[in-house]
Amino acid sequence: MRTSSKKFRGRVQGALAAGMVSFLLCVAGVACTGVSKPGSGGDDDRGEEDGEVPPPNDTKDLPPFEELPQIEVGEEFKCDRGRASAAPGQARRLTADELANAARDLFAVDIRDAARKTIPDAQPTLRDFNNQSLGISQQHIMAFEKLANDIVAAVNVGDLIGRHAASCSSFTNDCQTKFINGMGVQILRGPVIDAERLAFEKVYTAAKSKSYSFAEATKFVVAAMLQSPRFLYRLENETGDGGEVQLPPYAMASRLSFALWQSTPDEDLLAAAEANKLSSDADLGAQVRRMLEDPRAKTSAVTFLDDWMDLHRLDDGEELKTHNPNFNVALLKDMQDETRALFTRLLEQKLPLTSMFNTQTTTVSKRLAEHYQLPNPKDGVQEYDLTDVGPRGGLLTQGSMASLGGAEGSTVRAGLHIMHEVLCGEMASPPPGLNVTPTPAKPGESVRVSSETRTSNPSCGGCHQQFEPLVWGMVRYRGTGEYRDQDAHGNALPEDGWIIFPDNPEEKHSYETPAEMMSLLADSTRVRDCALLKTAQYLQARSLRESDGCYLNVARERLSPEASYQDMVQALALSPEFRRIRTVAP
Repeated sequence: MRTSSKKFRGRVQGALAAGMVSFLLCVAGVACTGVSKPGSGGDDDRGEEDGEVPPPNDTKDLPPFEELPQIEVGEEFKCDRGRASAAPGQARRLTADELANAARDLFAVDIRDAARKTIPDAQPTLRDFNNQSLGISQQHIMAFEKLANDIVAAVNVGDLIGRHAASCSSFTNDCQTKFINGMGVQILRGPVIDAERLAFEKVYTAAKSKSYSFAEATKFVVAAMLQSPRFLYRLENETGDGGEVQLPPYAMASRLSFALWQSTPDEDLLAAAEANKLSSDADLGAQVRRMLEDPRAKTSAVTFLDDWMDLHRLDDGEELKTHNPNFNVALLKDMQDETRALFTRLLEQKLPLTSMFNTQTTTVSKRLAEHYQLPNPKDGVQEYDLTDVGPRGGLLTQGSMASLGGAEGSTVRAGLHIMHEVLCGEMASPPPGLNVTPTPAKPGESVRVSSETRTSNPSCGGCHQQFEPLVWGMVRYRGTGEYRDQDAHGNALPEDGWIIFPDNPEEKHSYETPAEMMSLLADSTRVRDCALLKTAQYLQARSLRESDGCYLNVARERLSPEASYQDMVQALALSPEFRRIRTVAP
């Protein structure tokens, strides 16, 4: 959902402007085609008055971002130029959650479920930032109109008027301008420009001509703002002389708020932008620290975790239920909550991010404690010290991670996930036509034996030995989370294996137990570096490219081996490249 193409931006803004034009025409009583007037129940009055939106600010062409070289495994922090290169400007549509978060923070209105159901291709992930549909279809325009109407229908417009145009109740130029400017800077994430102000004034004029009250007309104005390209898109003007420039204050506020909160800037951040207090290390650092203490930062961080570890795999549990008819799928939500609770504890205590792999504390429901056969399960949620409690301890012993291999416990599926998401490695695709269906266990042949056969096979072992043995320590954990010494066929399940880190492929790091496997991961600089890469990708909302090497290297040099998630966010946000934009000459 991002691009740096001027032509694409023009199409986006033109399409959205067309949607806004249809809204204005509808308010004026002309050509309502499926546009429901806010609070009007969809009445379709007809008339003659027109309301055309002037075109938005022009932006300049840049080479397509997708043509920049991909970052290469082992060279993610390579910095030959001496300093980093800023990324091109963004034109990325808000995700469903970002739009819902903005509605929550601006108006205290909850539209999350509606946004997820209504917006096509609503949620990108760390794995598909490059594959998002960038087009604006009529379906998108209709979705944005509907959501804008849902928001304004739930808003107390009197409170909004009181906040931005106190004592106003009539159609005066002063009242209209006060509200447009005051509300506009919050919704549009920056001051309203003259062309926009003219468009919103026309909404007031059209509503007045149809005998709507000032309050009703104000709802129309808010709905129009919510359909503006500047609200629906994160736009950064890249016009310049071809060099790199500091992001303007309001653009910096927006980039920061969506990176840390997945939402629009709050009043403090907008005030800092207005006062030009987002450029120095001291000012920006103070804002980043303030924002990281806000509950929205924790919510955003947990969203990052869900994305990183693909916890939404467990949302329905169809595969596990099919292969295990007696499995209680309610446990899947408990498993998600266990992993989220682990991450939340790291956030609250500012613990090293990599300690998630060998932590000896877990928080589980009574139902999950019984499922794990933990001692003395109690009602509600219970925290366990796992130091002396059997084979549990560390992220990869949790049910949410045991399920990576699916119902059959595939070491291919689980190994590839850990290779990609924890070690930031890449594996070549299998040859065309090769049957990659996991081999189910049978008497005399466990999933471990099948895995050893693949890793020792000359035709495929070169790849498979890089990612399957790193999860052999997980084979005693069923896809449904239970621990066992033998599989259902009585086959032994050895736990030893090795890890080959992608930045040093010539060296094997052996382990004998899951605990040793977890410690290898927790103590690995590669795992810490990968966590930094994933955090950077999440904050930037884009894939990482070769040109990011210096940016990532500068951030890494700021970190200690005990870096927390907050440390990584601060290091990335305070890097010069996070604050700059590459421009293009006219």
